[in-house]
Amino acid sequence: MDDWSSAKLCDVADLILGMILFFSPWLFDLSTGVQWQAASTIGILIAVLSIAALAGYTTLTGIDVFLARHFLAPVAAGLYAAAAIAGHIHGGF
Repeated sequence: MDDWSSAKLCDVADLILGMILFFSPWLFDLSTGVQWQAASTIGILIAVLSIAALAGYTTLTGIDVFLARHFLAPVAAGLYAAAAIAGHIHGGF
């Protein structure tokens, strides 16, 4: 976790910003109406997009092991998975 890329940091920051915007009507005691609705809607939108970006990144970095399990022999797939995990640990991905 020491080598976080800027993309991951931005996604986490967006998720935090989305939570702040979602809870801002209660945090800042906004009156009900357009301001309250806009803050809640934008907060939910930012949180959903951040979660989708993190899920997409996780999928893209793990799809190779899934494909190796599907197309390679069991021993070769196991060796590939071990090498991929070692590479992820060493590379910080």
